[in-house]
Amino acid sequence: MVSLIEWSFQAPQFRSWIFRLRRWPLRMSRGFIAEAAIVVRSDDGRVLLLKQQSGKLHLPKLSLNGWRSIHLQVENLLKELLGQPVPISLVSPVGVVGDMTFLFRASVSAVPEAQADRCWLTAEVAATTLSAKDTRLLRLSRGP
Repeated sequence: MVSLIEWSFQAPQFRSWIFRLRRWPLRMSRGFIAEAAIVVRSDDGRVLLLKQQSGKLHLPKLSLNGWRSIHLQVENLLKELLGQPVPISLVSPVGVVGDMTFLFRASVSAVPEAQADRCWLTAEVAATTLSAKDTRLLRLSRGP
């Protein structure tokens, strides 16, 4: 006599349902696994930084949704920040699985008007005010 457990693993529909159920938590965790950092430079060499409520400065960052295109998410963030579409390029992924940051670079010809939550600083000054991680990303964004 075949037990219920043996039968369930022999039935193809039930087996595929079990495998889908096992993969569901993995797919959900994959949905939010990384962030994107964007280094926006103006033609005169200044870098866009955002201000936190505490007054600290940081690069524009975005927690990525793994179910949507990374490129489109970054473009939408820049469109929100700058009010205009800006061409972007991926510099490199930085980090390890679970703490991955996709570093993007963008250039603007004209600096938009000043706002309370953002500022434009020269790269040298920005490097002294940012956290160690943001400073490293700023240096990596220079590229060849």
